[in-house]
Amino acid sequence: MGGDLNLKKSWHPVLMSNQKKVWEEEKKALEERKKIEQIMRERAEERQIQEIQELQEAAGGKRRQARVDWMYNGPANGQAGTTEEMEGYLLGKRRVDGLLKGTDNEKLEKAATGDSFMAVQNANTARDTAAKIREDPMLAIKKQEQAAISGVDSEPRSRQSLHHPRATRTRSQSPRLPRRKASSPRADDRAARLAAMQQDANDLDQQREKRLAEIAAKDRADADRDEASRARNAKYGGRADFVGGYHRKAGDLGLAERMGRNGVAVGSRDDDGD
Repeated sequence: MGGDLNLKKSWHPVLMSNQKKVWEEEKKALEERKKIEQIMRERAEERQIQEIQELQEAAGGKRRQARVDWMYNGPANGQAGTTEEMEGYLLGKRRVDGLLKGTDNEKLEKAATGDSFMAVQNANTARDTAAKIREDPMLAIKKQEQAAISGVDSEPRSRQSLHHPRATRTRSQSPRLPRRKASSPRADDRAARLAAMQQDANDLDQQREKRLAEIAAKDRADADRDEASRARNAKYGGRADFVGGYHRKAGDLGLAERMGRNGVAVGSRDDDGD
């Protein structure tokens, strides 16, 4: 009795390799689900902490400012010893029995309380802070805006004279001087160009209206033609084109052809009568 040939297929689910793949995928999915649940719990805790802080601030507590200064602080601030010393026990470079006896613990406490380089090191030095302020693009943009505003505010009279040149004149300066109607070639040329531009604009509007009227007339003619075609099709039961073609073909026949056909028909009738 032969065995099951499906066992030799690579896709058969009974094979150990396929079962292993399924188990691995299920394990990955389970781990991923656990990670997602952990992240959701952390987010919920952070949200609760934030809500509590907001309630405290609303009740009159100290207002907390959300900053990112922790990114620029040294790595050993607030820790007992440097990171290399603390990792030495995990890597097996330092003995744990000394820590249990208290000798290494005292050394670590002294190193933490002392003015070690990593304990007092801060990335926000005066030079770095000055460089960050100097190279800040938002600060440069704000300075340019303030300079532009101050420049405009420092000369309000000149700005007003530019926008309204007649407003700067007072009655004390020119009480009863008649206005002189002086025209320059530049003004005449400008007026002529303005008139030509207006005329061109009017011509373009007229042409546009004419084109729109032609398009509307064409659309109406097409609609009327479609309506007539639909009515003709409804009259002849959807065979209006065939009936129209038949009528045109009959109209194209000459008189001789008609008489010939009628004569043949008449002759045949006479023969039948005899």
